[in-house]
Amino acid sequence: MKGQLLISTVPLKEPRENTIEVTKHIDQADINKIAVSLDELEHDKKMTDALETTKKSFRESLILTDVNVMEKQDVIQLASDLLYEQGFIEKGFSQEVWKRELKRPSTVGRGIVMPHIYKDYVKQSGVAVVRLKYPISWTPNEKVRLMFLIAIDFETSEEILRFFQYFYGMIGNKELIGHLLDAEGPKEFYEILMSEAG
Repeated sequence: MKGQLLISTVPLKEPRENTIEVTKHIDQADINKIAVSLDELEHDKKMTDALETTKKSFRESLILTDVNVMEKQDVIQLASDLLYEQGFIEKGFSQEVWKRELKRPSTVGRGIVMPHIYKDYVKQSGVAVVRLKYPISWTPNEKVRLMFLIAIDFETSEEILRFFQYFYGMIGNKELIGHLLDAEGPKEFYEILMSEAG
């Protein structure tokens, strides 16, 4: 029954998910009820599809842990190289990221930075993650230990919305960030991310 809508003109003993009851002589109120239920079902499907797209953007092979570098440009280059080697981006991506970081750093607090580019130099959506061994200065006031370099090539606004909902929910979860910072290596880091993504 998942993803389908059952419309019943008889009362059900036990209400079920995705089931609505209407009168035997369907009137405008029943039609409105059906329309609302169909809209909700379509929205749920789009959000489920968007979540799957978010999950596919992460790969264990795109995660580096305990990297020892001192300059933010080196961190960006390292993550860009991962994305490039695995076919997610084109040449020129890292320069574009760097230009944007110089104009407006993408730090989000908690020692996290999230540079992202939408479409430019992006072949397919992917997220490279670099966890630094020691925090480095990203701005005069902020040190960073965790970078998510995001290459976005989503087609729908629902995918983009779900993707950033996931990220901002993750950043707001102090316990989760602690687990990511303590993860033994890329495998455990990836497993934690996927468990959070549902």
